[in-house]
Amino acid sequence: MKFSEKDNSRIAAVLKSDTQLLDLLMDHLPHSIFFKDINSQFTRINRACAVKFGLKNADDVVGRTDFDFFDDIHAQATLDDEQRIIETGTPILGKVEKETFHGNEQEVRWSSTTKMPLFDKNKNVIGTFGISRDITEQKIAELALRESEEKYRNIFENIQDVIYRTDNDGIVTEISPSIERYSGYERKNIIGSPVENFYYYQEDREKLIENLKLYGQVSDFEVRLKTADERLVYTSINANLLRDSDGNVEGVEGIMRDITDRKLAELELKETYNFFGQILSTTSEGIYVLDSGLKYSYWNRQMEKLTGLKKEDVIGKKPREIFPHMGNNELFANYDQALKGKRVVSDDYFFEISRTGKRGWVQAQYAPMLDEDKKINGVLVTVIDISKRKLAEEKLRKSDDTLNKLSEQVPGTIYQFQQFPDGSSCFPYSSNGIFDIYELSPEDIRTDATAAIDRIYHEDVDTIKDSINRSYRTLQNWELDFRVDLPSKGIRWIRGRAHPEKQPDNSVIWHGYLSDITDRKQKENELNETLHIVSEQNSRLLNFAHIVSHNLRNHAGSISALLSLHEVEESEQEKEELLGYLNTASDRLNETIKDLNKLIDSQVRGGKDLKQIEFFHYLNNVKEILTTEIKLNNVQFEESIPDGLRIEYNPVYLESILLNLISNAIKYHHPERKPVIKIEVTDNDDGVVLTVSDNGLGIDLSKYGEKLFGMYNTFHKNKNAKGIGLYITKNQVESLGGKIDVESEPDKGTAFHVTLKTP
Repeated sequence: MKFSEKDNSRIAAVLKSDTQLLDLLMDHLPHSIFFKDINSQFTRINRACAVKFGLKNADDVVGRTDFDFFDDIHAQATLDDEQRIIETGTPILGKVEKETFHGNEQEVRWSSTTKMPLFDKNKNVIGTFGISRDITEQKIAELALRESEEKYRNIFENIQDVIYRTDNDGIVTEISPSIERYSGYERKNIIGSPVENFYYYQEDREKLIENLKLYGQVSDFEVRLKTADERLVYTSINANLLRDSDGNVEGVEGIMRDITDRKLAELELKETYNFFGQILSTTSEGIYVLDSGLKYSYWNRQMEKLTGLKKEDVIGKKPREIFPHMGNNELFANYDQALKGKRVVSDDYFFEISRTGKRGWVQAQYAPMLDEDKKINGVLVTVIDISKRKLAEEKLRKSDDTLNKLSEQVPGTIYQFQQFPDGSSCFPYSSNGIFDIYELSPEDIRTDATAAIDRIYHEDVDTIKDSINRSYRTLQNWELDFRVDLPSKGIRWIRGRAHPEKQPDNSVIWHGYLSDITDRKQKENELNETLHIVSEQNSRLLNFAHIVSHNLRNHAGSISALLSLHEVEESEQEKEELLGYLNTASDRLNETIKDLNKLIDSQVRGGKDLKQIEFFHYLNNVKEILTTEIKLNNVQFEESIPDGLRIEYNPVYLESILLNLISNAIKYHHPERKPVIKIEVTDNDDGVVLTVSDNGLGIDLSKYGEKLFGMYNTFHKNKNAKGIGLYITKNQVESLGGKIDVESEPDKGTAFHVTLKTP
């Protein structure tokens, strides 16, 4: 087709427009974009990628590879990925990669990378291209969350907090043993003593009592206590008033935690943190500060990169001068809220700066700035990337908040479970974490445990009941891993441990914890699966070694026998005939070695190497391998095999099965009669049935039947018997889904029936 000059101009314009769009994307996308040739050498990268590699000019990358920028581990992994894409055409989407750069091994960056095959106009793969997004902050947040959760578990295992109770006169009536580690006092010396004896400053106790009377409870209330050696201990108290059935106050119950280290750290931070310390402590991409007149007083480097505006262009100006397109009402409402002492998180909003061409979607957080007198003198604004990291940080924040309360400081829930003599049960106490275990609130099971029991996985109900009843009778600690079936999360693995305590009414209360161990169970299952695969591979290797040893021994024996006959034969004609047999034996040996190599390749690929094969071909191969034995023993064959029979089977296994059964029939022939070997092939519903029978010595199955297919078991005094042929045959047949049966009588003969399982 011939295009007009007008058409050619239009096409050129479209191509130019597409090229300009690509150049624009390459220049302004914040993520790394790269193109590579078929040898994984860079042909083009964008500006962001050049900055990442430390290059002043993106063209400097041409001809270089990842080995020029990253450590060998990461570079080799990227090379393998790209070559696999080139070979298969299959892209890699969103792969999370750990990057370590040359010369800076201590810094670790994380990225999410997508790679695609690059085609020419003829749809031929000529290289790869991809985009890599930096997710380091997200990874750090995820790792911090994981570390927090690990801390959460460890706290339960080593609970240091102190639970206490006082009466209405301030006398300690109960306190947990952890007080001894906490204060150095012995528990027995504290119970019965006035609580005021342990305050470093009495005004702290007076303020605590005042708040309890006013609110009925306190949370994270700080006091200063003293230890047995007169040291000051900063302590956080969560407590509430105890009331009798008439509502009269009868005492205080609470939890104490040593926060001395945290408090000292806070005091040190207050003394050392300055204006810039507050700014740099945030984890955002851009930071700026507005003074009380809403003029920019600080503009950090990340804001310069984000907007393209230097701080000299911004300091002293107001936001509407820099971002005239933004809605003033919403923007200044956020500033106003911050100046009133509130922290505000904005909705997603779009910014555009015409003079720099920078644009994008961001989210901002607005916070009041405080001077040394704690008066508001400005607004601190952090501009952050909206990503999964935010969700991880929120989970981390919630996790950290949970650590402030004893009841939430275990990987699951702390609880009391009570079972009565009549078999009924309840949870007198459970922390809020019980919802993570059963998706039930503490109130749902406080007086009746049925709702929780109903959520135990049906296969584990009897096991749990038996274990609890056994602990009820013996008062031994209860420990069990079991499953629950939850409405939202489905089936989860739970680990429970508790200590039983007999009550005056003959009920038993267990004090313990439950935690979700589903992830750990999954890892254990993955490990067991890996061990199973290794065991299976070892079994295959052992089986293959036996095949090689046994099959090659038959070839070697045949060749050795032919050479011996050739040496003693005087007739040239006979010698010539023996050389022919020797050549045939050599050919069969080479063929067997090739088949064994194919078997190795098949097992490496994890396949069964099934092929359409001619039965007579492999039967004749075996006869040629056993030529010497057949002639020396004058063996007669009777065959009932369909003409042209073809089956789908592993050729190496079929030859090995025939070789083992026929060689055994010859080896154990009856010395007083001519050996007759019958070979019959029939069909049934399970596959092809091969029957090899003889009139040989036979075997007493009542005596040796269970040992017949065992390794290294022999039952006749034949010096050449090794006892592995039938073992190999059985393993080969069963590995492909078949079976082998035997009939035999001493002095009459033996018949093997082999079901060759075919697709």
